[in-house]
Amino acid sequence: MFRKLVLLLLFLSLFSVDIVYAQTSKTQIYKVIDPSGNIHSLNVITSETLYNAYKNTKNPSTLDGFATPLTVKPIADSLRTLFTNDEVFVNQVLKWNRQHIYEVTDACYPAETLYTGIGDCDTFSYLVASVLIAGGVNELVLITYELKPNEYHMNLGVHLSTAPVNYGSKGLYWVSYNNKSYYIAECTDQTKDPTQDSYNLGNLPYILKDIQPKEVVPIVYQQDALGQVQSFYSNTATTTVSVGTTDVALTYLSPIIINGDIGINLTGETVSLYYSHDGLNWRLIDETTTVNGEYTYTWFIMKSYSITEWLIPEKLCIKAYWSGNIDYQGGESGLSGTFVLPFWLIMVTLLIVVVVWQRKKE
Repeated sequence: MFRKLVLLLLFLSLFSVDIVYAQTSKTQIYKVIDPSGNIHSLNVITSETLYNAYKNTKNPSTLDGFATPLTVKPIADSLRTLFTNDEVFVNQVLKWNRQHIYEVTDACYPAETLYTGIGDCDTFSYLVASVLIAGGVNELVLITYELKPNEYHMNLGVHLSTAPVNYGSKGLYWVSYNNKSYYIAECTDQTKDPTQDSYNLGNLPYILKDIQPKEVVPIVYQQDALGQVQSFYSNTATTTVSVGTTDVALTYLSPIIINGDIGINLTGETVSLYYSHDGLNWRLIDETTTVNGEYTYTWFIMKSYSITEWLIPEKLCIKAYWSGNIDYQGGESGLSGTFVLPFWLIMVTLLIVVVVWQRKKE
């Protein structure tokens, strides 16, 4: 009986073993330029599991069914941290999307496009629409054009509460739907670096100037998702911190003005200031914050120094350190120095001068 029980347990254990497979993924890295001109690397990771899940999903019955905002919401969240204005956000999503490769494909879901990095007009329109909706710009239409018999093109129409202002010399174009203006968003001007000129919201490609839209369809997107991509900024630059002193302190009773910059136009970054007698052993002076990448600190030396340090005339070494943030690696400044004379030495020197002067008078 015992032997039968053991064999039964061994048999059941065969069906309780978990087999773990390594999950592969694709990482696409995009260049994003913030309003201050700083360059960020946006990493988007799409797992093979998510890609296959959508690849094996039956195509929707309508064109707009390919839009899956929840899948790409991490991308929208990343871009929204840099671009809060709706029009600017739309233009930045277009710049981001143009870094994919144009290749004629069947219609597919955003997760498939992000995994392969390729697509065409309809594919990119679904992807851009999904990111825009996830970012809060959700009044969209799909616009199709018949360029020639059986040859079609697709772009988006985007309705905003106010008309776009950054359309430039290319002009402002829109379609009307249900008494609202939907401004043209061209998604397929590919291989464009974000620094290059391209179509902004409201611009109509020249090949469409004389062609009327064949169909305008409002987007009714999927509310759920089979999963999400990952999105995050990575270190894109290393900056060195500079420090300078504007005053030479003749006494420990007078302050020293320390100023410098972190080399990147950022506000609110914490910079730590240190001093040393020998350039080897460092003590914290204080912390200060940047304004547009620059910082200024008034150092009242007596607050940092001990009584014994007041007795020694010397040149002080000063340095600054910035730890960086999610986008940029920090750095440490070189050394700057200022010469400090103790108050007692100044008084003794003045006393000697007075005594010598008095003796000369006698």
